[in-house]
Amino acid sequence: MEALSDFTIAQPLVELFDHYPAMTISAGDSKSYRHFRSLEPTLSSCVDDSSLGDNTFHACVVIDIAGEAVGMASFVVSANRQKKGAANRYGRIDLVVTDKNMRGFGVGRLLVLSALVQLLSDYGHCLYSVSCLAAHPAMEQILEEVGFNGSYRQGRNFKHEEIAIRDGAATSLTALTEKLTSSIQQTNYRLRQNANTHAAIQ
Repeated sequence: MEALSDFTIAQPLVELFDHYPAMTISAGDSKSYRHFRSLEPTLSSCVDDSSLGDNTFHACVVIDIAGEAVGMASFVVSANRQKKGAANRYGRIDLVVTDKNMRGFGVGRLLVLSALVQLLSDYGHCLYSVSCLAAHPAMEQILEEVGFNGSYRQGRNFKHEEIAIRDGAATSLTALTEKLTSSIQQTNYRLRQNANTHAAIQ
């Protein structure tokens, strides 16, 4: 499963980022996915797992700041053939990679929240859970702040984080959108205070 699926950035994301012209969000292509994946070659990806099947939706969102791509979050949606009913799909935030020069500005948080908003906007009606393998404490914190529950698996150096998607997916989407709004404001503020990027984002 090498090619990424086509999709359109969800309207809630478009509207939020429209308020901050220096920051844009876009649907990533295979080239941007490979670029960011090469920055963190030790991260494992579920895309390499052949058990996902051919009908798995695989996509990524990319955040640009002042015209430069600074981070990418990839995600998948796949069907659970053992699960009955309409909500028989699970999502997974797969890779979250931020350019090393842009760490500390909250870009990773923006990527995670944006991926979640995209997932719930497009698939909230048929998802029963979203998971993520968190290899860094910062990722654990971001996920658990929005309701993920984590546990370490024996012999693994990452934490398996998961959140159940209930019938109130629309409510969850509203809460996530509010958190993303706040995070965009914080990242914009940090960027404006940084001498290296101050001129670029005026």
